[in-house]
Amino acid sequence: MTKDEALERIFSCSTEYANNLSGRNLLFACAGKDKKVNILEVTFSASNYLHLTGVKFQSERKINASFFFRMCINRRLRLSDFEMAPDGTTALKLSVLPFLVKPHLSAKMLGQFNQQSISLYTDKLVGSSNKGCMGFTKADSGFYVPNTVLNVDIRDVTASPQMRILFTLSKHIHDEKYNSVEYISPKGWDDFIIPEDVSKKIGVSLE
Repeated sequence: MTKDEALERIFSCSTEYANNLSGRNLLFACAGKDKKVNILEVTFSASNYLHLTGVKFQSERKINASFFFRMCINRRLRLSDFEMAPDGTTALKLSVLPFLVKPHLSAKMLGQFNQQSISLYTDKLVGSSNKGCMGFTKADSGFYVPNTVLNVDIRDVTASPQMRILFTLSKHIHDEKYNSVEYISPKGWDDFIIPEDVSKKIGVSLE
């Protein structure tokens, strides 16, 4: 991927991020073989986008994360403003980022990071076997926030067994309940019981 191609990818993905994720919460409901339903709630802000692109800055040209996002949305970011990571990770992240800025992150599985990479810190990963995955760390708010993107099969970087995502819901960060269904597993989940505390968070039909 050339730097010009990277810049265009950064621009297009920033628009998708703004339309689908920024200022929103997602709720992933998932379960393993024991059929116990667990949830992961995440939140997205403008300042998170920079971490997902993998771009680097020279020390004298470092750009504030929120300002970086505004520059991308307005197509004001210049080639001279950033660098590609010398280890190739920028290109790897940008190659899967279009799949991960969708309303449901193209995610089919969720898992705990297996800590096998000493150069990466994250807690939870959501994604798929062929469209990359997004990593999250827990914030003081209680929600998880995105801090990385990986161009890998999620099964290779998470502890086994991974959990299958049953459904993904979204809401604006100021809404009380989740009011939009972004994904429902086609494999069926009628035999799973949704805990009462989770049901109270849902303000939309799952039928």
